Order: sequence, then C-alpha cells, then structure tokens
Amino acid sequence: MDDAASAGYDPSHKPPNTPPKPVYTQRCGLNQPDALTVDEGISVGYLDYYNPVLEGQSIDVTGVKDGRYYLVVRSNGSGLIHESNYKNNGASDQILLSHPSGAGSAPVMKILTTCRDGDRCPQPLTLRVSGPTVLPSSARSLTLRVSVSAPSKVDARLQVGARVLSRVVKQLGAGGSQLVLSVPQTRAGTATVTVRASGPGLQPAAQKLSVALR
Repeated sequence: MDDAASAGYDPSHKPPNTPPKPVYTQRCGLNQPDALTVDEGISVGYLDYYNPVLEGQSIDVTGVKDGRYYLVVRSNGSGLIHESNYKNNGASDQILLSHPSGAGSAPVMKILTTCRDGDRCPQPLTLRVSGPTVLPSSARSLTLRVSVSAPSKVDARLQVGARVLSRVVKQLGAGGSQLVLSVPQTRAGTATVTVRASGPGLQPAAQKLSVALR
C-alpha cells in the first residue's frame, strides 16, 4: 500500500507522476473478513513501511553465536525488471548479537550501522584522541594518545588556520598507540590537531583537539 511518501525519507526523491496523495490504502482488506477482492499496489513515489513486529518479519536466531552480522534485503535480485540504476537495490543493517546473561538467555541485538543503498555496511570505527591542551614555548613535539577499534590508517595534522605545521600518517593496529607531531620553533596562537582514521570496510572517523601554543 501507499504507506508513506518516499520524499519523507529522501527529499531529493521526487519522481515524475507521483500522485499528490496515497492511492492504494486498503491494507490487504484488514478487518474486512467478507471481502472478495482487494486492490493493492504501491504508487510512484510511495513506499510500504514494514514494522519489525509485523507477521513474517521475524528471524529465528536460536543457536546463532554472538558476533557482528549483516541483515540484508535485496530487490530485483534476478534482474528481470528493467531499471535505469541497479546500484541501490540492496539495503542492510550491521548488527551486534549478544547474550549478556549467558548462552541460554534471551538475545540482545544492537544496530551498529544502517545503509539504505548498500548491501554491506562498513564497520563502524571508534577513534579516541587525547593530548595536551597547552604547549610551552620550549616544546618541539606534541605527543598524542590515539586509540582505534580496528586496524586503520591514521592521518594526524597540526595546523594554525590553513597552515599545516606538521603531519604524520601511520598505520595503527587496534588498541592504543602514540603519535608524535613535530612543532616548529616559530609559532603562536591556538593550533588545531585533526586526526582522521580510515581503512578497508570501515566507516572513517575523525576527531579534533585545540592546543594553545605559548
């Protein structure tokens, strides 16, 4: 049925011939046990939203081990329907399944990432950066403590405005590491440390710190 307008999820999605209001509204003859026919469909520019508690929407996870999983839905998998673009025919959630109270307890599911146009959501990357907020005039280096949740390429920059004072690019393993940025003798004002982390199959992460250069 025409449950909602797709423009409500993506304002740029306004295909031609979209009806100004829903056309198909019968809900499969809900509460009409004597109905002999139903008129069903989805109009251009509309969608049918399925809550996870609707009939047929459940997934049996009995015996499934704790871990990260992809919940994937694909449309037109056989390619029999002609489309101008097949790249957005998959959507996915990356979920974390666990049993906090033991193997025989009720499972708990946490959605980590959602990708509406991709059947493989990149793994979320956690990045934590700490370091001094004030650097004395005698200091010639700045030491950062960087922690990443997965092996990543880390790019750290120290800059004042648009001027980059120093930069370090390094591959780090999961866990905590130190990065050392050189500090030129001539400096003044407040500098910004920008740390970016990325890697194959990972959602990039970034963090900024402000450092007063004295």
